[in-house]
Amino acid sequence: MTKFPDVFGTTDEYRNIVLKQGFIDITQIQPEDVIDAIHDRRWLPKFIDVFAIINVTGSQSKFNSILLMANQRLIKCRLTPKTLVSKLGQQFLLDPKNDVGDMAKSIGIKKLIPYICGNFVLAPIGKKSASNNSWVRLYTDGEVWHYLGAKSLVNYPSVSVLKVPHSKRAMRIRRNNCRQLLRCYHEIAECLRTTIELPFEKMSGEELRATVARKMAINREAVSRELIA
Repeated sequence: MTKFPDVFGTTDEYRNIVLKQGFIDITQIQPEDVIDAIHDRRWLPKFIDVFAIINVTGSQSKFNSILLMANQRLIKCRLTPKTLVSKLGQQFLLDPKNDVGDMAKSIGIKKLIPYICGNFVLAPIGKKSASNNSWVRLYTDGEVWHYLGAKSLVNYPSVSVLKVPHSKRAMRIRRNNCRQLLRCYHEIAECLRTTIELPFEKMSGEELRATVARKMAINREAVSRELIA
């Protein structure tokens, strides 16, 4: 397992611990170990750069999540992991609950439901605290896993090495859930893809998200009308 060169946004004491042991243990890190802080509850990270959402809701701190970013920086914020994940639909085309969650249940996945959209894949890990999990990225470029009994190390090259509290079997279950969902969405996309040559311009990601948001609003309005009737 290759150690990553440095970690940013932390105290010197914690940085030295990480450099010595060669990984970030998600069960040990605390909000006081991280200096970089976001106090605004309306703030959201650029999710495509997030490699882990570490749950610290039980730490008696006003901060509830620690994020591992692509630039090797740790940031703590006040939003819980559950709230952060619920807002993924603001930056990706698929809503975590209404799209991915419902699709997972439709193919028999009722526990450890991941979030997937394109190449962005997040899997829940760790024990729940105040209904919150930690989350880690899967299927990233060059990602390497080492298994140490009931623990695992994941190496994100040039980003970090994380220690997570799961065995190889436990991580295999999470990966399999991701694969099933990815396969399902891939097959749906293939069925929807047209080969008709039309003179249209490609829609931007922002336009697609706006279109999906409007569609969801229409669906919610229709459901509300049915409940009132």
